[in-house]
Amino acid sequence: IRGEMGVAPTKRVRAILRVEQQRVAEELREDAPFIENLGLLEGMEITVGGEPPKAAATAISHAVEVFVPFKDLVPEPKREEARLLKELRKVMEELQFVQRKLSNPAFLERAPGEVVAKERNKAAELEALKGKLEGRLRVVQELIPGGEAPSC
Repeated sequence: IRGEMGVAPTKRVRAILRVEQQRVAEELREDAPFIENLGLLEGMEITVGGEPPKAAATAISHAVEVFVPFKDLVPEPKREEARLLKELRKVMEELQFVQRKLSNPAFLERAPGEVVAKERNKAAELEALKGKLEGRLRVVQELIPGGEAPSC
């Protein structure tokens, strides 16, 4: 969750762990100090069943769903929005450059096959990164009270 949201590994966050079985919840409660220390958690809530929390990043591991509230991950949504918009613009510019290259028949005819393949891979990676950034941007924009998000 930290990596996906760009949160420093040393930042302490709250976590909500949701399980379906009481036995699993009891085991987690027994190990809570260890889990909190290992996960650098500020606090941990363990629930059995119920609805998942709204506005939270999610990870699933075996019989445990882990939720971290977005407000803990992004304390300054306006600043994070600006950073993500800047990063998204850079990725989109680079993607457009690569796509122009790949749509040029002269490039495709003259460039060695491995160079063309490398550019196609680069385009695919940039598309994936663009999608990730757009998803993170939507999440951050939901945290900004009453503001309509600017577009790239």
